[in-house]
Amino acid sequence: MNDGGSKRHQDICEMLIRHEEAMGRLYDAYAERLPSLAHLWRQLAVEEKAHADVLRERRREGEAGLTPRTLQTEAVETNLKFIESQTQSALSNRTTTIAALSIAMSLQESVIENQFFSVLRPQSASMEEKLRELNDHAMEH
Repeated sequence: MNDGGSKRHQDICEMLIRHEEAMGRLYDAYAERLPSLAHLWRQLAVEEKAHADVLRERRREGEAGLTPRTLQTEAVETNLKFIESQTQSALSNRTTTIAALSIAMSLQESVIENQFFSVLRPQSASMEEKLRELNDHAMEH
């Protein structure tokens, strides 16, 4: 494995992990501040954290886990900043249930969220199943 490819793999995985963790924090904030749908928000937070765990596993596998597809890292960073700003808004009681649902729907429908796992290539049947489940979850949201 070349050092450049390995670093790129690590960087991509780390970026995707940060994104999934940020989504989980946003949903946790919604659960805390919008109790009428707390169960939904907690469930979504748990799923996002599970996505991050799978990505950590892929990061450990190294460069072989990447497909040749290009990930638009700028778009991911922009999306991450948006998620973080929405989390701060929620924690500051500056959001409503309708706004939170709209934001969550928009994030889940975004090309970024739905294409994240396409840059990862399964190295085993069990990992292929995990990635398929994650992709299915993203599509279901």
